[in-house]
Amino acid sequence: MKPTPEDIAQAFVESCQGLPPEQFPQVCDAVLSLLDSLGLSSAIRTFPRLVRAAWMRSGGAIPATFTSATGALGSERAEIVSSLEQALKRTIDVEEAADPRLIGGIRVRVGDERFDATLRGALDRLTADLLLPVSAAAVS
Repeated sequence: MKPTPEDIAQAFVESCQGLPPEQFPQVCDAVLSLLDSLGLSSAIRTFPRLVRAAWMRSGGAIPATFTSATGALGSERAEIVSSLEQALKRTIDVEEAADPRLIGGIRVRVGDERFDATLRGALDRLTADLLLPVSAAAVS
């Protein structure tokens, strides 16, 4: 039976768990060659997502990206990370990113979930709410 890209991603994660990080690129190159040789080259684009999913299933840290205007959570970092880890009951791998277009607040991406607690997001939601047509029932 021919292995699926998901099977290969799971094997990749299991193989890398016992290796030093400097060997990951070699294993990754071998896996990409394997996908190509098995006729699964179309899965190469989605392979990082498959590896991330396999990593999360194996109990690894969940990747989380915090985007703010400055790119730093500041003094609240430890409290935010602790609260998120308690809520998810998993360790998270935090990456901080800057987006100077943000007026204030923070945008959080955890795995495939996205949470917008930015001032821009709040203003966009308010604008959308104000533009909704008023129903006759609400007026009476």
